[in-house]
Amino acid sequence: GFDPLTEQETIERIQDLIQSGEPNQVVTANLRFLTLARGDDKFADVVNRASLVVADGMPVIWTSKIAGSRIPERVTGGTILEASAKLCVENGYSIYLLGAEPGVADDAARILQERHPGLKIAGVQHGYFKADENADVVAKIREAKPEFLFVAMGCPKQEWWISENLADLRVPVCVGVGGTLEIVTGRLKRAPGWMQSIGMEWFYRMSQEPGRLWRRYLLEDIPTGMRVTLSAMWRRVRGKR
Repeated sequence: GFDPLTEQETIERIQDLIQSGEPNQVVTANLRFLTLARGDDKFADVVNRASLVVADGMPVIWTSKIAGSRIPERVTGGTILEASAKLCVENGYSIYLLGAEPGVADDAARILQERHPGLKIAGVQHGYFKADENADVVAKIREAKPEFLFVAMGCPKQEWWISENLADLRVPVCVGVGGTLEIVTGRLKRAPGWMQSIGMEWFYRMSQEPGRLWRRYLLEDIPTGMRVTLSAMWRRVRGKR
């Protein structure tokens, strides 16, 4: 259920979501999402219920072209975060940052305000709170009344958390952004542009945390991506017969 949008079209759609006044979930889906969704119907339903699902990953873009749907370009969580910060400055909106280790969201908020003078930060909260603290975290976000909530808990935890708390949060735009806050603060490095363009960002990411990520990429995500691509190619060939 990808929305075939460019970066600019995505931001325009997000502006519409803000104007709606309703709480909305935005998903930036990559191969990891396909891996999880293929084995978990409930997670697939969480993604498909989102108000907006954009493709964050070149393999997804390539497969869409093979399948004939042609998603125009990649839209990352970082792209949405930076564009949303600009929207906030222009329109008087505010952002709430939730997730990552203690101190990361605080540093990310400071850096974003340096990049976007006048940016309003409605609040920050690390992602290492206990289950019995969840209601208080949700209440603080709701009381802060931000237009944007960026949740950096990693997939699928952040998508589940947004979905389960969306109605109580009452935030117009809630986006799961994975490791984006660590990238903003420099704790994680973004792959060079040429690696992103050829779909090798995963390799650069794995090289930074090989012990944690090798199994995910080499045994789960890449095999799933290959199966999805081959399936799309086969459907396309059969459709031409």
